[in-house]
Amino acid sequence: MRAICKDALICDFAEYYHLYDLHSVDLRTASVLACGLPADSRSIRKITGQKYSLEMIIRMKTLDTLTSIEHAYVSVHSKRKVPRPQSIFKLLSGKTDKDVQAFRSGAEFEIARERLLRGAV
Repeated sequence: MRAICKDALICDFAEYYHLYDLHSVDLRTASVLACGLPADSRSIRKITGQKYSLEMIIRMKTLDTLTSIEHAYVSVHSKRKVPRPQSIFKLLSGKTDKDVQAFRSGAEFEIARERLLRGAV
């Protein structure tokens, strides 16, 4: 973990454990503390490839929902065509509608999930 994201690990240890020098603890203690970091920590996000924390994603999605509601309201009460607002989440995360997969049933989802877990996809 230290080799992959040393700077993020230093920041996380300082934020979560108030430990400002990684070398002040032995390797086993540092490993235990690293395993105890929350999923939204910089280190875990870097390892998993997440750009944003869950809190930031929720904020982006909330803003997108509010702007969609505003767009719907203005469109109904306006005589002119109002352009649909761009999604902040899609813009910042690089996600597109092609990244979303839908299923017709729970069984269809379970089949796709099993294929993914076995590495067949």
